[in-house]
Amino acid sequence: MTIDDLGVPIITARAADGTFVAMVNAYRHRGARVVEAERGEARSDSHC
Repeated sequence: MTIDDLGVPIITARAADGTFVAMVNAYRHRGARVVEAERGEARSDSHC
């Protein structure tokens, strides 16, 4: 799920081990969004 309510784009997800993770939804070096979709399944091979 992506969230942008606080002015900072955030990605939230559940890791393979079941833990909840959240990170900034932007490439550090490009500033472009990593994920555009609001909801869905992430690819396990996502990389920059």
